[in-house]
Amino acid sequence: MNINQKWMEKYELLKEYKEEYGHIDVPASYEKNGIKLGSWLLMQRQAYKGNRNYKISESKVQLLEELGINWQIRNKTWEDYYELLKEYKKEHGNIDVPISYEKDEMKLGIWLYNQRQIYKGKKSGSLTEKQKELLEELGINWKIREISMIWEDYYELLKEYKKEHGNIDVPYHYQKNQIKLGAWLHNQRLAYEQLGTCKLTEKRIQLLEELGINWHIFDQKWNQYYELLKEYKKKYGNINVPYSYEKDGKKLGIWLSNQKQIYNGKTKGNLNETRIQLLEELGMSWDKTHRIWHDYYEQLKEYKEEHGNIDVPTYYQVNQIKLGVWLHHQRQAYKGQKPYVITKNQIRLLNELNIDWSIQDTKFLQKTINEQTQEKYQQILLERVNHIIDDLVYEGINDIDATNQKEIERTLIKRIWR
Repeated sequence: MNINQKWMEKYELLKEYKEEYGHIDVPASYEKNGIKLGSWLLMQRQAYKGNRNYKISESKVQLLEELGINWQIRNKTWEDYYELLKEYKKEHGNIDVPISYEKDEMKLGIWLYNQRQIYKGKKSGSLTEKQKELLEELGINWKIREISMIWEDYYELLKEYKKEHGNIDVPYHYQKNQIKLGAWLHNQRLAYEQLGTCKLTEKRIQLLEELGINWHIFDQKWNQYYELLKEYKKKYGNINVPYSYEKDGKKLGIWLSNQKQIYNGKTKGNLNETRIQLLEELGMSWDKTHRIWHDYYEQLKEYKEEHGNIDVPTYYQVNQIKLGVWLHHQRQAYKGQKPYVITKNQIRLLNELNIDWSIQDTKFLQKTINEQTQEKYQQILLERVNHIIDDLVYEGINDIDATNQKEIERTLIKRIWR
């Protein structure tokens, strides 16, 4: 059978379809006798438009027009997508369709997501009882809260964004088809900076770099706001920026508030020691508690320089600062014991001094030191007692036996230690 005969075989099947349905608007997923008639008809339309590598002769065009073909690719119906969904389930065993999935120019993943949104009343549209029933027969889960997407789905959408805009400088609030692409890309940068909860493999880093990602956009933005803050201080003499203040489209008041939130561990972000120092040079006042905490921290650093560790006894104090009690409270805060609190930044600073968080009570440490001291002096006293006994023997008291010697040792030690 030559190519023309194959074409005529599908054409005859199309004629049968028209006799049965009265038209040739064949769903893309439709097939009969093992022949994918819907896909074939789609290829004829593509060939007629000169798209892709398909070709069609004038005689074939004439035959199709005799059947009333509409060369403009029609809008897909609900039934078209449903048939494609059935085909997906047959192939994959489920209808957990990734949001970016499409076939025959039909975005099945987005369509299925929209059906759930319509069902929940979160999107305008209609879904008949019959359509609900048909989807439930395929095993749809209406309760899925989020879009079922994997990393690769977002990456494909990012590629589309670059194709359309020429870059991947996606605004944070940008979304398409209700997919928050801007927030996703923001999270990739956080992961690269080893912040946030998601992880980024070397392969994914490479893929994003191939699209031209700028990893250091956070640094650039932070520096822009910082320069704006310097200008504010130069003009007003302080950095008491009102929360609602903005300039050149930059909400400086909100940004400054966010720096305090990050410092206190109430939100995520990259606020390293260099940035903290830069802000403090401009007169940043985190709060009164912050200043007091750092006073204690500086004393703790001095203690380490002097003693080589920060195993501070509870009773220890210097310059009226009860450093031992304060360090004990830091450990309690670390363990979540109220009313004590500790920020992530403070934990990091204490870790730099090699704190042992496992010490449950510094009083226990003090007790251990005292016990070791007592044992040391007991040994010294025992040696002195032995000298006394030797002296007694030397003076002629020869009736001291082993039993008496032990009794004398205990008595002398008890009296001396008391």
